[in-house]
Amino acid sequence: MARSRAFYRAQGKHTWIVTLVVALLVALILLALWLFYDLQRYIVYDKDTLRLVLPKDRTEPTELDASDEGPGATFTPVNVEIVVDPTDYSAVEAVAGEDLRAIHARFLASDSLTQTRLDGLSAGMGDFDSLVLELKPSLGLLRYESSLPLAVSYRVNGSLTLRETAEKLKERDVWLVARLSALVDTTMATRYAPVALKNSNGSGVFMQDGLAWLDPYNEIVRDYLSDLMAELRDMGFDEILFDGLWLPNSPLLVYSEEMTATPDSLSAVSSLAMFLRQEADKLGLRVSVQLQSDALLSMESAKLGQDLTLFFKIFDRIAFETNEDRLSAALTALRSVAGEDDGRLLPISSSTIPGLTSWAIR
Repeated sequence: MARSRAFYRAQGKHTWIVTLVVALLVALILLALWLFYDLQRYIVYDKDTLRLVLPKDRTEPTELDASDEGPGATFTPVNVEIVVDPTDYSAVEAVAGEDLRAIHARFLASDSLTQTRLDGLSAGMGDFDSLVLELKPSLGLLRYESSLPLAVSYRVNGSLTLRETAEKLKERDVWLVARLSALVDTTMATRYAPVALKNSNGSGVFMQDGLAWLDPYNEIVRDYLSDLMAELRDMGFDEILFDGLWLPNSPLLVYSEEMTATPDSLSAVSSLAMFLRQEADKLGLRVSVQLQSDALLSMESAKLGQDLTLFFKIFDRIAFETNEDRLSAALTALRSVAGEDDGRLLPISSSTIPGLTSWAIR
């Protein structure tokens, strides 16, 4: 019987060709997907169509010559940059203080705020008809539980629950004021450096006497302050008192925005002050400011960016820390700007100061 022969047949002689073709197809698909998404940034939308304009085809930004209109209009190249000139606020209309309610307030600093104490106040306020709560001190740590993503992300959130307490106080017509440090915010500035004032020597966040400041021109900072105002308004607060609305008297400040000239402290603080007034108007809130008392007494508020003439025009109340010995000098400085109208002054002291319409007692 003949033995069957085993034949060897070569396998996969052309397999590498198939593999190469598949690899090329996959590469082409990936390339097409990449081009599809990457080229979207070069799409220009017109009124009725869209078109692709690659970088090599782009021209300098232009502006329409106002002397020519229609299809034959001429265009001239322009260079766009942020230019900072000293702003003249002398023509700002006085919008603050109308129909302002006088307050006789209990003032609670952040380190004395506890849930038990707040609950006690909601049960009775004695001779006080208003409450001033320091909810954001210069350290920057909030005393209440905020839902803002920035506060949660950078761990500056507090634990007090204010909404229920505020509702009880509002039922008894208690005027609620939240004191917030606007620019002096050491924790946020050091934990989130992009929003902080910087040193001109490039060493990082500007610090002085253990304090750090937020950048008044930074959009994140402005949104954060505006969002805090809105959140507190929704909880039942009637007024926001901004403390820490000043900058150090130093030439070593660098702002986050690229500008042709570095603004002085007066321009920077005034710009933020105007923004806060506008935001308060949108929210239907009263907005006030607390002055740096030492600078006020030495008549050097302008060196810290606090323009008293502007502040009296745009803030409802002007608050200041004082006692009986310092009161006379503080009133002299303020009356030199605002005249004899004391109805918008809010002294914060350890005892009642007779003769003034409003006051807050520590």
